[in-house]
Amino acid sequence: MSSGKPPKAVGYSCNKCDTSEEVMVPPPVLPASAVDDKLNNIVKSLERLNQLDTINVNLQTLASKIDSIGTRVADLEEKIGGLNGVRTQVNVLQRDVDNMEQYSRINNLVISGIPDLEAIEPKQAVIDLAHYLGVTIELVNIDTAHRLPTKIQGKGKPILVKFVNRWCKEAIMDRIAEMNRAKDYVDTKKLGYTCPQKAVFVNHHLSPKMQELHRRGRELKKEGKISNVYVRNGRVLIKINSQDQEKKYINHITDYNHIV
Repeated sequence: MSSGKPPKAVGYSCNKCDTSEEVMVPPPVLPASAVDDKLNNIVKSLERLNQLDTINVNLQTLASKIDSIGTRVADLEEKIGGLNGVRTQVNVLQRDVDNMEQYSRINNLVISGIPDLEAIEPKQAVIDLAHYLGVTIELVNIDTAHRLPTKIQGKGKPILVKFVNRWCKEAIMDRIAEMNRAKDYVDTKKLGYTCPQKAVFVNHHLSPKMQELHRRGRELKKEGKISNVYVRNGRVLIKINSQDQEKKYINHITDYNHIV
């Protein structure tokens, strides 16, 4: 195969005739194998160029997809930010509902252990208990009193009493706390009931949320991780150790995680 260049002229001299002239000498011819190798190299170079073009196209497509994903992520972050705001509002509303529910029970007590007999009228049972404790309570001090249903078979129904003001309730609870510290516990025999002797318990009427907080506090006290747990004005407080004069309010179950 010719390389495409014109043949090179070279000088030629004849010794016999003593003449000289320029003759054209053809260029060397490459072997077929060498030509094939060059063609193959050219083909491979073209293939690499095609691959680079394909890679560039793929990179552009990938960049476009990344931009699209970035836009979607930004949209999602904006929506999540809105959801967090809604969640915060819901938590605030739930807290307000819990506080209102507990406030509606601020004058209430739940008395357990009083014999569940028809002859024992709930209001009179409350008055008798108060008189035993040394607290003067009359019918005019009681808004309402009735038995609560119970899911425990054979257990007497507790009495829910709502006083007309908080003073009556706090007076009874302060006296109960004083007697408990002296280990002078109330029972049916001390109250004059002719039935098997059973303990009588007087507790705050707590909302489900506050019941959960108070229950967890009692568990930690039993485990020795806190000194005591209290209820004041419908709120739960704890004392971490007996030497600590400060009492901490518990507003959420997770508050215990920062204490114990």
